[in-house]
Amino acid sequence: IFQYLHDLNKETSGIAFSYKACLVPNRFKLNDDNNKILSHKDDFSTINLDREFCELEANKDLLFKILCSIDPKLDFTTAKINKLFNDVVVINDCIRASGALPRYFLDVFCHMVKFSKSENQTKIHKMVLSQVIREIKKSKDGLIAEEAYLPDDQIRKLCTIIEDEVVHGLQTNVILYPHVSFKENEDILNTLINLGFIHRIKENLMVQKINYVPLFIDMIFTHTKSEKMPKNFKDVKFWEQDGKVLLKCKVWEFDKEKINELINVDIAV
Repeated sequence: IFQYLHDLNKETSGIAFSYKACLVPNRFKLNDDNNKILSHKDDFSTINLDREFCELEANKDLLFKILCSIDPKLDFTTAKINKLFNDVVVINDCIRASGALPRYFLDVFCHMVKFSKSENQTKIHKMVLSQVIREIKKSKDGLIAEEAYLPDDQIRKLCTIIEDEVVHGLQTNVILYPHVSFKENEDILNTLINLGFIHRIKENLMVQKINYVPLFIDMIFTHTKSEKMPKNFKDVKFWEQDGKVLLKCKVWEFDKEKINELINVDIAV
């Protein structure tokens, strides 16, 4: 499969194919034991199918290039796309709302244009962001039955825990998940990542000699409800200060008893 995609990419003009074909949120890992990310080619060179989420500017550039490559007749350029937005904050919110994933970004962008036009705006404004994220939430909810590692009701219980304990409890949208615990429940957490409910900001982050996985809580938890966020809610700009802002984020993980209860519920039945 890798060789086929590699060969096809070489025969395809532009970059649209290579990135639109590789929409998976996680990188392919062929040799888990050595923790390397390798392509299945003769030289086994490293391939990166995605960028780390904290590289917001690089992700923005990549996503805009994909958008420009969809239909060359439209004569889209990155500069023209930038001018469509009211300000850079709105652009960054679009990237965050998509998790920097092409399949979601294209939907977010289209909805932002659609709803901004319906408000008779000449620029893409932040005022329509909540409407857009509600639309994206429908797409993510629809994927649960197809892609989830766990049954629908269990996924929703996990989301409720995240909403209650992180968004409203810790009043933040970025947490540091202990790496040891992440590995213990990797299937569950990767399912939530694949469904777009949480996003891995970096592969790993060392804080005071402890290894963590920094996670961004998707904006469907913070922008789809009518009630306002808690007064002291911390919207973490995780890409700032070269990612050093992550060092001050709060530590959180799923309660082990709650996880075991969810995993073993089918066995008990």
